[in-house]
This record gives sequence, structure tokens and C-alpha cells, in this order.
Amino acid sequence: MPAAAAPAAASATVALPAATQTRNLLLFAGCVGMNYLAAPVTYVGSTHAALLDKPGTSGSYANAPEVLYLAVVFAPLIVNSILTDPRWLKPLLTTCYLLNAAGIGTVAAAIASGCSASAIGVAVLAQAIVSGITGSTAMALAWEALGRGVDESRRAEPPAIARASSYAR
Repeated sequence: MPAAAAPAAASATVALPAATQTRNLLLFAGCVGMNYLAAPVTYVGSTHAALLDKPGTSGSYANAPEVLYLAVVFAPLIVNSILTDPRWLKPLLTTCYLLNAAGIGTVAAAIASGCSASAIGVAVLAQAIVSGITGSTAMALAWEALGRGVDESRRAEPPAIARASSYAR
């Protein structure tokens, strides 16, 4: 019995004009760059632990944001398996970034308005969950959008842009 013919490899060429691909590259680099600029606020870790590490609380409570963040970081697997149509990329990316901003804004508002320590703690824990879901999902969707909107031969350009900007410091 003859071996079945191997399926043709999917073409890595994107049928978009070069100007559109360049715009897509810059959008991707902008999203990743904004994540780096917002890192001191958006990354769940020691800053969140410091907000929860008060006299009379346990170390487990102070570490809860990071644990909750890591517990939901698998969200892109669920989102990408349910919403597989490319038409969902832009609305999902927008929703992820807006929800992440809302979570951060809630924590900032709770601190600025002088809420009780327990209210700030609830806001911090909720923000850790929201950030775990939306941050990882947004990055997975951004890479998916890059793969669909930029020819494979040009996909090394965003990391090169990021490296160049880090050398400029």
C-alpha cells in the first residue's frame, strides 16, 4: 500500500501589502512596548505582596496575588479553543487591555480614596486574577495577530525593534 502523500505545508506568506504589514508590525511592537512600560504596575508580585503585608496578616495572604495570578494564567488555552475565528482577535485584544486597565484602576482608586486595608486587599486580589487572565490572553492573541498579519520573513522585526530601544537607554 503506497504511503499517503504528505499534506502540503501551509504557506507562510501573508497576502497583505507591505505597508499594511509594516503597520501590523508597529502595532505589535507598540503593544509589547506598552506592556514593558506598564510592568511596574501590571506585573503581579512584590508590589502586590507589599500592599497586603500588614501587621496581623499571614505571609500566605501577602503571597495570594501571585498564586491567584498563576492559577489563571492558562486562560489563553481556553479562550483560543473556544473562540477560534480570526474575527475575534481585535475585540478580544481590546477587551483584555480594557479589563486589565480597569483592574489596575480599581486598585489605584481604592488606595487613593483611603479605603480600608481589607477593601484594598480585595481589590488587589481581584486585580491579580484579572491580570492573570487578561495579560496572558492578550499576549497570546497579539502573537496570533502577528502571525496572521505579517509575512514570516518579516516577523523578526518586532524583537529587533525592542532590542534597539533597550540599547538606546
